Amino acid sequence: MYVKKYGLDFLKIYPLHLYAFATHELINEKLNPRRFLLFLVSGTVRIYSPRSNGSLNQITRSEAPCCLGDMEFTNPDMKQFLIETVTPCEFVCLDIIMNRSQIENDPKMLLFLLHSVSHKTIEMTQIQAETTDIESRVLYYLERESSNHEIRGVSQLSQHLNCSRRQLQRVLKKMQEEKIIIKKNRGIYVKTR
Repeated sequence: MYVKKYGLDFLKIYPLHLYAFATHELINEKLNPRRFLLFLVSGTVRIYSPRSNGSLNQITRSEAPCCLGDMEFTNPDMKQFLIETVTPCEFVCLDIIMNRSQIENDPKMLLFLLHSVSHKTIEMTQIQAETTDIESRVLYYLERESSNHEIRGVSQLSQHLNCSRRQLQRVLKKMQEEKIIIKKNRGIYVKTR
């Protein structure tokens, strides 16, 4: 069903498995992106990069359809990202280890993986180019990353935006004064326009 729905017909030649996850589950605990190509076919995930001090930096938020494990497939030695479900999710999974030779000789699959990796690279480049100051990063987050255009938790957002909590609080206060956002509750801000 999902293979056809998302135009993934080239996957029909591979043995596939469907996995379902509840909200706020870590995918890596059950499906390692170094071992599987994970095709997110329903739901939303957040992808984090672990920092050397043990904290997490949110890299992106992805909605179905998307492919996870593509970067690991092309570069198996890269640092592993953590994947957490934001909503209930379903994945169509392909075992890389069992099918590597076939994948490496499948032009349709390789073209798909190239497109997926290049899309992620372009997206990250645009985010960095568009969001140089903290206020721009906050606006970008509210408009493109937060599903309901709100901030929940200043500490978590400061980690995601790579700034200090104090810097973020100053920017949030300024944005409130300019009526760009309103504070609904402690640590909860909503975009007004």
